[in-house]
Amino acid sequence: MMKRAIAVIKGLVILMSGIILLFSVMLFPGVVRNSALIAEAAARSISPLYGVTNITFLVGLYGAVLVLMVAAYQFFRLLDLINQFNLASIQGIQRLGQIEWSMLIVTGLYMVGIMPFIFATGDLQDAPGLIVMGFVIGLMPLFVSLLGLIGRDYLRQSLKSVNE
Repeated sequence: MMKRAIAVIKGLVILMSGIILLFSVMLFPGVVRNSALIAEAAARSISPLYGVTNITFLVGLYGAVLVLMVAAYQFFRLLDLINQFNLASIQGIQRLGQIEWSMLIVTGLYMVGIMPFIFATGDLQDAPGLIVMGFVIGLMPLFVSLLGLIGRDYLRQSLKSVNE
């Protein structure tokens, strides 16, 4: 039963990774073209500093996708450890730590790269709800990272108790 559940979760990880990669290849170029128009309008009407939001948006978007793929790979390897009943090991703690750091990097890329664009869009269209929603979405990887930190501490404690 456990092996079947892990196989289903692995399939979902592959499916979600494929969807994210498909979006980054098919959908993101159009979004980047539109972001250039919004950055230009924001630079004209709000501040010239918003002219660089297109570049930060591009770096933040593709950088976050790249780091998410690294996190998905590490999660896939963590599922292999669970399948081998070897989660409470040094490798499990390392995998969880790598996932945690990946999510922290995604949060940083989102806040530095994508959030200025969302702020400029919300300011141009007088939509403060868009800014709040973008901020909440940007904090979600941080919460995943905190869950990883808690899980890693539990694994460390269980590994200590097994060794003693």
